[in-house]
Amino acid sequence: MRCSLLGKLESMTEPAAADAKKTFTTGWIVAFLVVAVIVVAAAAVGVQRFMNNRDVADPAEVVLTVTAGDSSLEITPYTVCALDAPCEAPDETPVTMDFSAAGEDGAVRVSLPKQVYDHSFTLLSIYDDVAANSEQTFTSHEATAVDVPLTKDPTDNPEGAGARPRLQLIEVTSLQIATAADGEENPVSVTWSVADTGA
Repeated sequence: MRCSLLGKLESMTEPAAADAKKTFTTGWIVAFLVVAVIVVAAAAVGVQRFMNNRDVADPAEVVLTVTAGDSSLEITPYTVCALDAPCEAPDETPVTMDFSAAGEDGAVRVSLPKQVYDHSFTLLSIYDDVAANSEQTFTSHEATAVDVPLTKDPTDNPEGAGARPRLQLIEVTSLQIATAADGEENPVSVTWSVADTGA
């Protein structure tokens, strides 16, 4: 009698143990899902807060610094153009600076703010000899400043004899994000331009 009672008790506890194990496993799955939802929601809120509070200047107000010798000049964009519309240069000429202050063998330095160098940009150098012109593309964080030689070796005589091509114009172009009055963000192409006073 005692053995049969013990057997009945054991057989009754086996399903209860299995049910408890199922409940325990289901509880962990539910807890994991709740934690995952909380983490995803917190990440989404964090990203939204970052996007709303990021310190990004209006592209039309972003300033580059151009230095030739002891002379420095801060320049604002020459053009700010929507990507889906034709871009026309303004009537006024680009800002001018005396590049010769850099010295005959010197360079004109273009210093870029983080809003420009934190993604790709191009730098166009125009010389009085078209063959000496160059366009460089820089990737994100590749350069915070670029030195542009005032003169280059003659293109028709690499040994250095003859007139050296002289720098006339520097342009930096960068893709930026402009915010419209209604809060909509749109990509724009921004170009800063500075010409030599003797050009």
